[in-house]
Amino acid sequence: MKDWLLTTKMMITFFCVATYFNINSTKNEYIVLIVLIYSAINIVLYVLNNKKWIELLQILSLIICLISTFGVHKMFLILAISNIYEIIYILKGKMYEALVINLILGFFVGTSIITFFSFIAALTYIIYYNFYNNEEKMLKYEENIYNLRIKNETLNKSLNKDFEYESQIKYMSQLEERNKIAQEIHDNIGHTISGTLMQLEATKYVIDKDKEKSKELLQNSIDVLRDGMESIRITLRNIKPPKEQIGINEIKLIINKFKYRSGINVNLIFDDNIDKLSFNQWKTVKINLKEILTNAIKYSKAANIIVSFTALNRIIKLEIKDDGVGCLNLNKGLGFQGIEERCENLNIKVIIDGSNGFSVIMLIPISRGEIK
Repeated sequence: MKDWLLTTKMMITFFCVATYFNINSTKNEYIVLIVLIYSAINIVLYVLNNKKWIELLQILSLIICLISTFGVHKMFLILAISNIYEIIYILKGKMYEALVINLILGFFVGTSIITFFSFIAALTYIIYYNFYNNEEKMLKYEENIYNLRIKNETLNKSLNKDFEYESQIKYMSQLEERNKIAQEIHDNIGHTISGTLMQLEATKYVIDKDKEKSKELLQNSIDVLRDGMESIRITLRNIKPPKEQIGINEIKLIINKFKYRSGINVNLIFDDNIDKLSFNQWKTVKINLKEILTNAIKYSKAANIIVSFTALNRIIKLEIKDDGVGCLNLNKGLGFQGIEERCENLNIKVIIDGSNGFSVIMLIPISRGEIK
């Protein structure tokens, strides 16, 4: 845009010089010198970034215009029009104030060129008004972009801190769980094995002297080890979480990560009967859910997704439905083919509907042993 302003100035300068030469042929050497100085100053103006130097050169350029006006010809007052607009803008004035000043100056140029002077003043007003108005808008846009960038960086730092905090909590939970397991082994299994070893050592010394006592010690060792094995089973049974807890918590983790990354709201609905799903069924559900959520980001343009588990008679109904644009003619790619293949291996029926949003329903059969 600055190129347009400079071009406008140069065109006005050329017109003034050409007009002067048509009406007067004297002082040509002064005209050439004045035009060269004026042009050089205005070219430098659009190169500099120092505000003080720009103000100084604007004033100098205006002085040259006034000297040319009163020393050579009133025609050269036209050159001052652009400088007045620029000086008023630097002083944070309004463009209409500069227009008024220029129109007042028009009365000093004489009746012969006052009409043309007013026309140039009005035309340059339109040019400068649009230029500075657009420049202010661009500055505001750049400021908004900068503020948004700062907010994004702050948000990313906050999210990273949240992830670090979450990872630290997870790590501390693992340490606590390991410590609990180690304490359980030490308190129960360790004491059992230590006591049994002591009895076996005693049996070794009395086996040749007192067979009955040896048999008694051996039997006690066997009983203690049997109790120890039962204690190990109980400990492991208490430590190991139910498969439905592992499954549904992994589903929650997948959904939470998806919400963070996509910005799409996801609601999870389930009841207590999800414990009927087997380990392999949970595994298939997790893989399929990831694939469906990924497709939702790419194609659905959805704002909300519902993931619901519903226990029916001998099946668990899993429905993943969004409120997006849907798809009436679905071209099944590798992703959906993989979903159908995994479900077919476990005898899970898949129903896909894109008429109202997009939904995928999986009807997961429950074995008779799992039915309550």
